[in-house]
Amino acid sequence: MTGWMSVCIAQERLIPMEFNPVIQQYIKTHGDVSLKLSVLPDTLTLPFMDDFSEAGIYPSVERWTDNKVFINSDLARNMPTVGAATFDGLDEYGNAYVPGSVTGGHADTLTSKPVYLHTNGVVPYTLTDSIYISFFYEKKGYGDAPDASDSLILEFYDPVGLDWTRTWFVKGGVTAGQDTLFTRVDVLITDAAFLADGFQFRFRSYGNVSGNLDHWHIDYVRVFSYTLTGSMELFDVAFSTSRSRYLTTYTSVPWSHYKNSSSTALLPPNTTVNFIHYNNLPQDIGFNHRSYDINGGLVGSFGAPGGNILGPFQPNQRLNYIYPMGYPYTTTPEISTDSNYFDFYDFFSNLGTTNNALRSNDTIHYRQEFYNYYSYDDGTCEVGYDLTNAPNGRVAMWFDILQSDLLRGVQIFFAQQNTVVSNKLMTIKVWSSLSPEIVIFQQTNMYPAYIDSINGFATYVFNQLFTAPTSFYIGIQQIAADGLHLGFDRNTVNNARMYSNVSGVWSQVSAAQGTFMIRPFLGDTVAGVADNAAAIEKLILYPNPANNYFEIANSFEKFGKMNVIISDITGRVVYEKPLIDSRLNISFLKPGVYVVSVHGNNYSTVPERLIVQ
Repeated sequence: MTGWMSVCIAQERLIPMEFNPVIQQYIKTHGDVSLKLSVLPDTLTLPFMDDFSEAGIYPSVERWTDNKVFINSDLARNMPTVGAATFDGLDEYGNAYVPGSVTGGHADTLTSKPVYLHTNGVVPYTLTDSIYISFFYEKKGYGDAPDASDSLILEFYDPVGLDWTRTWFVKGGVTAGQDTLFTRVDVLITDAAFLADGFQFRFRSYGNVSGNLDHWHIDYVRVFSYTLTGSMELFDVAFSTSRSRYLTTYTSVPWSHYKNSSSTALLPPNTTVNFIHYNNLPQDIGFNHRSYDINGGLVGSFGAPGGNILGPFQPNQRLNYIYPMGYPYTTTPEISTDSNYFDFYDFFSNLGTTNNALRSNDTIHYRQEFYNYYSYDDGTCEVGYDLTNAPNGRVAMWFDILQSDLLRGVQIFFAQQNTVVSNKLMTIKVWSSLSPEIVIFQQTNMYPAYIDSINGFATYVFNQLFTAPTSFYIGIQQIAADGLHLGFDRNTVNNARMYSNVSGVWSQVSAAQGTFMIRPFLGDTVAGVADNAAAIEKLILYPNPANNYFEIANSFEKFGKMNVIISDITGRVVYEKPLIDSRLNISFLKPGVYVVSVHGNNYSTVPERLIVQ
């Protein structure tokens, strides 16, 4: 139930976020998620199966009655199949249950719809039918390790006695900070009271309720009768990982750079899919790949529906299948000279029905983007990266680009943590070399900006245009001793390109495997990057100096709900409330120097200094 997920080597630290940007972006595009579960639940029959591989970030409304857990393929490691249900200290809106709490409590819950366990349609179920609830669980994954005092429990509901009974639990705690492998659990129903119409089961986590902490992951939940099925084993062929890119190194490069490049180094001659074979039939599997342009035209394909992955296979066998790409991305059609994308689908065929339990895990989709920035990360932040006790500490990301071009700015993801850093000064720097250290550009008096979205990158447009060399380093220098919560993607690994400097000497980042979420953008225009350049708009305050009140001259009506934060010169927040009126009463503040900022809804301002007389 700790507030930190520490991976400490020297002065590097990874810390969990206090919110979930993926959920918050989903709500903005799909509306209030609480409305989707307002209908009365239907009664399900055996067998019950869900491996959370369907599209979306919430549990299936066909099988579950709540949406507290987060369905994703980013936070768990070595999933039984693609997609898992993540339990943490955040609610269905991606916010902490109890912000700032230092005590534990019941956090996420995943409750099944009622399951009909009275009869199998012919005769009543009895305990001799050996009905099991089977699932896989993992501690931590790429997230935060649950403490030894935390727990994950499974409860059964008695529809006659109208109460819940704990039937299984496991304590938190991991060895040496490492996550665990997924562990299979089979819980047998041994009380006939549960063999009734309206039986339900639920998973509940106990831990820190103040943020994205104490992670548990559940996958491949089944309810079945061993007596009727004749086997405890899974019968499925499924993808076990999703895609993060189809390029060799980057997740995105400028479309104009790709078109102008004669190099084929960006395009791998082969690519790999990861899948798992839970049964020994069929002997041969059909694997297929399709690539489509923005108009749906076929760009390239591979595969044979009759079976090109040849058996025999052993049960529960994890496999890698390498297949040729064999084609470049077409240059037409395109969105613009600046941007383009392609959709890729990998899918199985020749699986039959009796030996393939779920169809949703037979296909994975990925969109390969070509916009006007270079990126190594996959766009989703798992944790924040800090340099602690390191005044003037620096971090840098090395980019070797396809062609020299105008460097217009940089996009940086800053993770929202319990400690607000949007009022901390920083300098954005570009280096041609780290040893010796040669700075070719810097922009001072900048601040981290919070952007609430799945791709919540703050955009910093440089005040001076210059042509970047084909090899350069770009990053930030903090002014104060505490870190700035730089976004850290743990699903892509680029440690050989990440550097930090806390004592005058640059070294490769070693706190954990992952990628800084820093994206330089280049070219003739700023178009193509996320539309959040307003994140660096200047905040206008008057009167300044102020006595008992001040007013904010900026108009935030188009941004919806906003928060105003006032901090003292040490960074301590002394006031934080929703911005309802542009005139703020500050009669409670002592005379001195303060910093004011406004943020929320994909928008942040540059903090402004306020003098209180």
